[in-house]
Amino acid sequence: VRAIPERVQNDGSIKATIDGNRIRIDVAGNAIVGRSLDFLPSEKNVIDLRQAPQTAVGITQGNEPPSASLWLAATERFAKTPQPALEGVLVADGGPAKGGWAIDTSVPLQTGSVAPPPAVNTAAASSQADAASAAADLNNSSQMTAGTGAALLFAFLGGLILNLMPCVFPVLSLKLLDLVQGAHQSQRLVGHGLAFTGGVLLSMVLLSGTLMALRTAGHAVGWGFQLQSPWVVAALILLFGAITCNLLGLYEFTFGSRAADLKVVRSLPQSGITSSFFSGILAVIVASPCTAPFMGAGIGYALTQPAAEAMLVFLSLGLGMATPWLLLCLFPAWAKKLPKPGPWMNTFKKVMAVPMLLALLWLAWVLTKQVDYRGLLIVLLGLAALAAFCWLLGRRQFGRSSSTIVMAALGTLTAASLALTACGIFDRQSVSTEEGWSTWSAEAVQSASSAGRPVFIDFTAAWCITCQANKLAVLDREEVVSRMSELGYVRFLADWTNKDPAITKELAKYGRTGVPLYVLIYKDGTVKVLPELLTTGMVLDALK
Repeated sequence: VRAIPERVQNDGSIKATIDGNRIRIDVAGNAIVGRSLDFLPSEKNVIDLRQAPQTAVGITQGNEPPSASLWLAATERFAKTPQPALEGVLVADGGPAKGGWAIDTSVPLQTGSVAPPPAVNTAAASSQADAASAAADLNNSSQMTAGTGAALLFAFLGGLILNLMPCVFPVLSLKLLDLVQGAHQSQRLVGHGLAFTGGVLLSMVLLSGTLMALRTAGHAVGWGFQLQSPWVVAALILLFGAITCNLLGLYEFTFGSRAADLKVVRSLPQSGITSSFFSGILAVIVASPCTAPFMGAGIGYALTQPAAEAMLVFLSLGLGMATPWLLLCLFPAWAKKLPKPGPWMNTFKKVMAVPMLLALLWLAWVLTKQVDYRGLLIVLLGLAALAAFCWLLGRRQFGRSSSTIVMAALGTLTAASLALTACGIFDRQSVSTEEGWSTWSAEAVQSASSAGRPVFIDFTAAWCITCQANKLAVLDREEVVSRMSELGYVRFLADWTNKDPAITKELAKYGRTGVPLYVLIYKDGTVKVLPELLTTGMVLDALK
């Protein structure tokens, strides 16, 4: 049903001009055209199909710069007695199936001067028509992502590398303590590995299922989409705060004395199988904003495939993430080579609070991009209340007195801070642009290209670790900034920290479902897509 062009009332952004047997259709406004434009008339004997149509993208006609213009040849009969409007279907970039659009509309036709399409702009359009294949070079792997096998391999490698990402390591370090303890007590660690793997795979199934359900419903979403919701970031801040308090020894993760007396709880293995399972779930939650090398190609392929193949790719990603820990449990001898348990474990546990606290601060910085200062204060107040709650809970666990009423009040305050954030009353309407960068829009990019300026576009997000690393290590370096200025580059920042359908649509045009994405558009209209991980030399060479 979605393949049927929708009947749309023309708001004046689509116009047509006839001059003899030449017809030009101009598309302006928000109707973005990236590569090609076609028109299928509803009536016969309107367009002479023996003459090939020509498209020019990014040219200027009159006082308004249209997204594109299409030149057609009218039949001799129609040229003699033209109608006041052209009725038919206008198709951009191959239609919805290929990332474009198609509408059934009426285009007003007026008599005027229609010059031949400029050769230079037509050439630029032709080069932009190759943008799709150039963009398919997802991290220099355009040919490798052609099949499911390659996508599975890339997803698996991406999952392996995710274990090294800063947003994942603090969580997995908690499991290291369990593994060390279990190995030196001669416990069977296979259950640990299988439980952790099961938690990771279950989370992947649920998260990928959500993504595909939204895709089926017609929504454009990408990997890490949940971090675009301020309440999710706030919830992770509170969760990481609770974990930090645990690592610092303020309290212990337990089911409580009553739950511990239940028969079903007493029958659970003492090696922490349940804890391993939930650690796997938590690892996926905190790993979702990270985009490791190869991971983007695998996920980008998955979201364009049927549900069964897409699910396999996501499961491969989860398996890659869980494999190191599963191997360590399958071969206990490796775990026994780790240091013996001792006082160092408490010290190590407190040391692990440092990266967890840094992750919390990073999430707080992300939240400043999504809510105003009042929203940030509300969440910080909730975090302080949660820390006090954890401290009182620890006192009770250690046999000391604590007020139930005060704990209830602190818990209510924590929940209220999250609820207020979820209401959206503190959400920012826009993200401020950094110095030297212009806010991205398709129209602004088109205007810069039409003026003969080369363009550099940074598709980024505050919650994207890879994006921030590339920015600090490469894009903000003086030699890169100076070189862009010398060559006259216009730098655009497409900030995807908050939901932005226009950016999501633009990412899809390049075959991407997440950030980072770096696009160069040269003066002649040629488009180049850079890999996800940047180096200074790579960027400087591309700028040439």
